[in-house]
Amino acid sequence: MTNDSARRDEAWPGAVQWDLGMMTAHTGETLWQCEARRAGKVYQRSVFGSQAEAEAFALHMREQEPDQVMRVEAIKARAVWN
Repeated sequence: MTNDSARRDEAWPGAVQWDLGMMTAHTGETLWQCEARRAGKVYQRSVFGSQAEAEAFALHMREQEPDQVMRVEAIKARAVWN
C-alpha cells in the first residue's frame, strides 16, 4: 500500500505563513534584488531591504553554489508592491 498524499507538494489554504523578515519594517523607496542565474536563465530572485543584506546573501550563495552567477541591484519598491 502506498501513501500518495505523502508525495504531493501541497499547502492547505490558510496554513502558509509569510515571514518577510526585515522586509516587514522596510518603508524606503529602494529595495535590493539578488538574482541568481544558472546557464543564462534566472534561477531565483530574492528581495532585501538593504544592500548589506543582499550582498551577504549573494556571498553566502556563491560559497554554497559556485555554479550560479549572483547579481545584486537596486530596484524601486513600487516595482514590487502596488
